[in-house]
Amino acid sequence: MRQLLLRLPAAVCLAGAGYLHAELYVHGYQAIPVIGPAFLVQASGSFAVAVLLVVSGSPVLRVLAAGLVAGALGGFVLSRTVGVDG
Repeated sequence: MRQLLLRLPAAVCLAGAGYLHAELYVHGYQAIPVIGPAFLVQASGSFAVAVLLVVSGSPVLRVLAAGLVAGALGGFVLSRTVGVDG
């Protein structure tokens, strides 16, 4: 029970990030050649891992969740500094 109470907020935050990426993809980012598909992959992965994180507390899923978050944050930092895809 305690494990679920720790995983649930993480899954909600991950699903929220996926929702934001999906919204940005639908409302304009789909037209950008490299960035658009990256947003779609981020959204899909976030939703999938969020659902699996609630169902199972596997350490592999925790690492995947951390990787998705790190990838989103890394992409954001790159977009604000050197740019993404030229």
